[in-house]
Parts: sequence; C-alpha cells; structure tokens
Amino acid sequence: MSLFFIGYRYRWSFLFLSLWIITVFCLSDQPADSKYTATIQSENIQTQLIATHINNSKITANVRKTVLENGLTVLTKEVHTAPVISVQMWYKVGSRYEAPGTNGIAHQLEHMMFKGTKNRPVQFARLFSALGSDSNAFTSYDQTAYYSTVEREKLNALLVLEADRMQNSLIEPEQLATEKRVVISELQGYENSPEYRLNRAVMQALFPNHAYGLPVGGNKADVEKFQVEQVREYYRKFYTPDNAVLVIVGDFQTSKTLETVKEIFGKLPKRQEAGDRRQETGGRRQEAEVNSLLLSTQQRQLLQVGGAAQRTGSSALSTQHSALSTPLILREQGAASMLQVVYPLPNLHHPDIPALEVLDYILTEGRNSRLYQALVESGLASEVTASVSSLQEAGWYELLVTADDHQDLKKIEKILNRAIANLIQKGVKPEELTRAKMQVEAGVILSNRDITSQAMQLANDEITAGDYRYTDSYLAAVSQVTGADIVNVAKKYLQPETRVVGLFQPTEQNTTETGKKLNLNQTTENLSATATPLAISEIDKYLPPLEETTDIVKKSLPRRKSKKILLWRYQSNLV
Repeated sequence: MSLFFIGYRYRWSFLFLSLWIITVFCLSDQPADSKYTATIQSENIQTQLIATHINNSKITANVRKTVLENGLTVLTKEVHTAPVISVQMWYKVGSRYEAPGTNGIAHQLEHMMFKGTKNRPVQFARLFSALGSDSNAFTSYDQTAYYSTVEREKLNALLVLEADRMQNSLIEPEQLATEKRVVISELQGYENSPEYRLNRAVMQALFPNHAYGLPVGGNKADVEKFQVEQVREYYRKFYTPDNAVLVIVGDFQTSKTLETVKEIFGKLPKRQEAGDRRQETGGRRQEAEVNSLLLSTQQRQLLQVGGAAQRTGSSALSTQHSALSTPLILREQGAASMLQVVYPLPNLHHPDIPALEVLDYILTEGRNSRLYQALVESGLASEVTASVSSLQEAGWYELLVTADDHQDLKKIEKILNRAIANLIQKGVKPEELTRAKMQVEAGVILSNRDITSQAMQLANDEITAGDYRYTDSYLAAVSQVTGADIVNVAKKYLQPETRVVGLFQPTEQNTTETGKKLNLNQTTENLSATATPLAISEIDKYLPPLEETTDIVKKSLPRRKSKKILLWRYQSNLV
C-alpha cells in the first residue's frame, strides 16, 4: 500500500490529531516540566478525538419502542457490524422495594431464575452455555437484569428461554436452600472488603428510613429467613410482562423479530399489581427525606440551639442531623485507611444532574483533576475515586479516598474540604470545564461501542428514567453546562452540613483481602460456580430450535481496538 494511499485513507485522523496537538499547546494549564504531561496527552488523544468526531451521534439512533397488549415494553435496535445479538430482560424491581426483614429478596430471586422451569427442569446457565452465549444477571437498586449475547441465529432460542422463565420458574425448597447458601457466601465475600463495610455504614446513615440505605445484595440475617412461598409471591408480583423491558440490539430485522416477540411473549398474562403503589409511596417518602437532608445551614443551626419545645417537635430531624454531623468511625481489620464522604442529591430527572457529573470530572477524573493534585500528588493519598449515583427516587455523590501509609484521615478531609471551598470561591478555568465536558461525552460514547453495553444503556434509561432517550438529552444538557453552573451545584449540594463522613481505620493488616474493586451499586454473579455438569444429550432436549437468518444485511467494517469507559459503572459479570 503506498504512503499516499495511507495518508489519504487516514486524512481525517491526522487532521484531528493535528488539531488536538494545537489545542494542547494553547490550553494546557500544567507546567512544562510536569512528569505526567506526556502520559496525560497520550491518554486523552483517543478520548478527545472520539468526542470531537462523534459528539453529535445519538445513542438512540434506529431504536424502536413497542408495547405489547400485555404491557411488555420492547426496545429494538439494528446494529449490523457483526453477526451477533444481545437479548436482555430487565424487570422494574430491585432492592429499592425491600425493607428490613426482606433485604436481599430481589437478589435471592435473581439466583432462583437460573434453577430451571416446569418445562425445562435444568439449570439455565447450562442452556446458555450450550448456545455459546455470554449470559449473566445482576440486581441493583431500581432493577434486576438478565442479559445474553450470542450469534444472531440463536435469537429466537434466547427469546423462548426468557419467556419460559418469566412465567414458569421453579422455586422449590431444596433449590432455595442451595441458593441461599450461595447468596450468603457472596455476602461473606463482600464482607472481606473494608470498602464494602464502610460504604454500608455510610449509606445506612445517609438513608436511615429508605431502602437505598440497605445493601443491594441483602444481609445474612434476612436471607437465612426467606421462605419458599415468600420468594414465590415476590416472583408472581414483579416478574410480569407489564413490569418488564425486553431489549434486543444487534444483527436482526426489526419487523420480523417483533412478530416473533409478539408470538412468544404476547400470550403471557398481564398481572396488574406490579408495585405501582410501592413506587408512589416510596417516592413521596424519599422526596421528604432528601428535602430533610438538604436543609440549609441556618435551619440546622436552629434545630441544634433551639429551645426544648422546638427540639421536641423536630426530634426526627435532630436525630438524623446528629447522625450526619458526626463522622462514622470503623476500626476493623483492613489494609489501608479510608475516608468516604457522601452527599445527598436529587433524582436523575433534576436539571442539576448534568452539572454535577461535570463537577465530578473536574474534581476527580485523571491526574489533572483537583483532588488528584491535592491529595495524590501531595503524597497524602494513594487513590481518589468518586461517582454520581442518579436513581429513580434520589441520588448521592460519593467520594472515597484511600490514604497513603501513615497519613492522617483528618488532614485528608481538611484538604478535601479546602479544595471544594476553593472551587466555590474562585470558580473553574475554561480549559478545565472544556476538558471535563469532553471527557463526560467521550465516556458515554466509548461505553456504548459494543451491543451489550448499548442494550444496557437503553434498558437502564427506560427503567430508571422512564425514557430510553434519556442519555441523548443528558448529553445535550452536559454540552450546555457553564462554569457558573459548576459553582452553583457545588455550593448547593457539597455542603458539610448535609453529608455523611465515614472513616475506616485498620486495626491490623487483612491478609485475605484481594484488592479487587467492588461495584457497590449492584451484585456480581458467578453462575458457573453452581452449575451442575450435565450430559450433552440431556441439555439438547431442552434447547429451543434454532432458525436460519440468511436475510440479515451483512456489512464489512474494519476492526478497531478500543478502550471501554463505563458511564453507568457496570462491571463485566460474564462467566
């Protein structure tokens, strides 16, 4: 291939690279002798080029939404880049629907959904494996999801399996006893993480009267007490077509596939009471709780210094405030000291959410971020992580700082507070704002480059936001965020009076820690660990028939290597 042809073929890439280099020289706010300059530039080339090149693309391009007569919502999106499809079934129920005494039942039911059905009394993990499918599931606050990615000719087989276990799952005493032991083992594994134990304590203090304060996976005491009829009732109530979203993304034809979906799922009966009353009452309670957490400083001072009669009348708020104003201290076995700070936020529909996401990137994303410079570069901390969680009924901003050896957590907290106060007082630089917005947009785009992630994004938006187009509007709002918006949301939400602070102080080294990062917002499964080996002939008789899909449009695209950035902080659960 001639050099001229190579140059012509990649002319746009060279143009974007040239523009990026010019931008670096013009906008860089780092000293020329910084040891991180070269690394930062290299890491940001792909991110900035992608954001510049496709920041106008829509995640929802070619998406079609169909609602069957029985209430099942179906989202389809044709993507003909490879002969594969992702089929995902998401249910509008998660740990948010639980209370003390039933904490973990959504997670427990998720495990039971792999134990087989009346028609197929065989572990579904074996059936998915026989189809060559990457399949798994997770439970989160607002939803429970089951997902499979497989060759396109096996689409119908996956649909049949999902329809079967929506209505006919086996929930028997022996199976429940087995899976309760598996769930308890998972919870004990989580307990090995000091980060998990600290987060559990902080979240319980932040949401003392709401299920968002409960651990998503449950707790051992509640799981041990689950009864068969209790889990069956939960299954009958929530695993219904009118409480589910089916997403299909990949190499298929929409019209033909929708006919198949209607044939397979349309006959499933609609059950009415899928938790609507719980959603309504939970929403009102959570709105009141968030408003309480976001009381102004003046109101809180009034509660603290007011007369006896006033304190008596506001006892609930005063108690809640005392829990928030006093740092939680965990002195337990662990590897390193940690500081966790969590601020309450409104739900994902609030117009401040895009600015809060950009603020997070300015504070914590990359070596140029403010908290990295203040804490890691200074040698006080070994790591700073953060996330904005935006859910149906509320949200929170979580900062976690892992202290370097022999560093004082109080000093780290003081430096963190000073960095936030400095941002509020002096604002943000234009180049900081531009870089952060570009990183947010690029993160969304890069996290949706494979069909499994695209399907997850659509389903998450449809359930959590009530609209599969949410990410498009979110990106549009991010592009409009100003420096004044960043200061306003920092001043409004990052108040010391509203947050919960947790300190983890290790009493001795924990030699059993793996150091693996946990996704604290959802469960992580290992289905192969409990799947009983079966003969191929036994598996084959329960597999749905496969269909030829020769009418699919085939397109040949160049292969590219990509780095995946997960906006919604999903972990890969495939086994």
